[in-house]
Amino acid sequence: MVGPRLCALIVAEPALGRLVAALLEHAGCAALVLDASPDGDIMGRALDADLLVVDLDSGADLPAFAPWRRAATVGLSRRATRLRLEAFRRGIELVAIPCPMDELVTRLCAALRRAGAGEPRIHPRVHLDRIEIDLLAQRARIGGRVIRLSDLELLLLCILAASAGEVVRRESIIRALWGGLAAIGSNVVDRHVRDLRVKLGDDWRAPRYIETVSGSGYRWIQASDVDAEPVAGQSAG
Repeated sequence: MVGPRLCALIVAEPALGRLVAALLEHAGCAALVLDASPDGDIMGRALDADLLVVDLDSGADLPAFAPWRRAATVGLSRRATRLRLEAFRRGIELVAIPCPMDELVTRLCAALRRAGAGEPRIHPRVHLDRIEIDLLAQRARIGGRVIRLSDLELLLLCILAASAGEVVRRESIIRALWGGLAAIGSNVVDRHVRDLRVKLGDDWRAPRYIETVSGSGYRWIQASDVDAEPVAGQSAG
């Protein structure tokens, strides 16, 4: 039986890489997350990839990826730079981050289709831990509730959920969403997380979704780590 197609991911920020990997796996692709300077063995394994995803803000050396040019290539970037122009000259499709989740999914699948990798599976709903993302309606469903979020809030939520159980440092979130721009401080991340908690109905003092890890960042609490909700009228004790 033929296994899923291989998609090699080159991203500087693991949190963003895990989200892109989850989206590609949702489309029926086996995803491999690499750093910006993969060693020879990993590069050899990635030569058969149908899709290469590069974080253009990571300082990655585009010419170094020449052996992979037979793969369809998508570049992620948060700002217009000469590197983005160079990527365009080399035939790399650009995706501006943050962007709507449906755009990110469809751009990745369109690149796979152009690469002749067959017809990717595109489902209108994506599941990440306890979250169901409705790509058509651009909203999230969690705990039986529909939550409407901005593009940035939805991307932040998905980045945290795609790394469920792991601490995502504030600096990692900044690099994933804004490319490490000097003007973006950790207080900006805290504000967006605070707004996200309000919409989730989450209490930072007794969180069920987003836990603050002091001096580090945030952790999405896995479904397996959450106690069962008490039955209505029944004491939780």
